[in-house]
Amino acid sequence: MRRDAKEAADVQDISLYPPGMGAFLLATFCMLATHTCLLLSVYALYVQPIPNHEESAGLILAVCALSAFLVIHPSFLLTRAKPRSLRFLSALSTIYALFLLLVSMWSLYVADPLIYIAGIGLTTATVCRFIYRSSRIRFFSEHYVRLWGLLKESNRKDTHNKIPEKH
Repeated sequence: MRRDAKEAADVQDISLYPPGMGAFLLATFCMLATHTCLLLSVYALYVQPIPNHEESAGLILAVCALSAFLVIHPSFLLTRAKPRSLRFLSALSTIYALFLLLVSMWSLYVADPLIYIAGIGLTTATVCRFIYRSSRIRFFSEHYVRLWGLLKESNRKDTHNKIPEKH
């Protein structure tokens, strides 16, 4: 009987939209904006100066698909009780911020208008870094770890309580 009361309390504490959901959504959208600024910076610095850069459209498309996978997949895994993806996203936002800082410094040196894109990307990467280190996003991650743990526990109970069928 005591176990049922504990499970009932856990179910009441678990909701589909935990208190860290706003921080998670803000971090995801900021990371996508950072990623867009990073891709625009890489295109302006490395691809555009190449003669016949129109022929590299396939390469650009592959890089966009791979890089979107770097942002979207770990965010999805974070909601599937994989807290290590939070560390990955935090490290990725730091790497993006460092690269965009270098692009900003280079743009200041050569007086390139790319400084505006790099500045926006640097700002959103810094915001992502602060959000990924906040307690709200950790609470969000822990909430989903607890939610998926309850689901796995209930699935185990269902499989252990079933009587094997006779063939």
